[in-house]
Amino acid sequence: MSYPDVRDVIKARLLTVSNIGVINDYRRGAKDWTAFSTAFMTTVALKQQIRGWDVAWESGQYAPEAWESGNQMLMAGEHVYVVRGYMSHRDGDATDREFSSLIQSVMKALVTCMASATRRQSHVPVMLRSNAFLNFEVPTQGVALIHHCEIEVRVMDEETI
Repeated sequence: MSYPDVRDVIKARLLTVSNIGVINDYRRGAKDWTAFSTAFMTTVALKQQIRGWDVAWESGQYAPEAWESGNQMLMAGEHVYVVRGYMSHRDGDATDREFSSLIQSVMKALVTCMASATRRQSHVPVMLRSNAFLNFEVPTQGVALIHHCEIEVRVMDEETI
């Protein structure tokens, strides 16, 4: 499958998660609080907050698998996509527990993201790389602490070239 196809399937699986927030089908590059909040601010349970996700293709590789008819080669590969999540931190509301539950729901949804693809592609390992915090300087308010995670999605591929 092509990069846009896989990216679209990942986004579709993210959309199945309740209260997921904003989903961007590309890696956002926010250099300050204003850009970051514009990309990921939403309203969940009547509270305006940062809650969003983005998807990026991080690495990939192909190796020859077998010659096919004519001069065509079957190539087998593996591609790594990273889904990054962000959520407002509110210590008094125990948002760490909420974010961890959300991460687990996202991981369960992503495991089946390629279920209708080829046999090789249907096995999609998902791994939590990190569950940490980001700091942003917010004009006139000080520092904003944001939950941040990275979830690795490994997609197997095969293609005849």
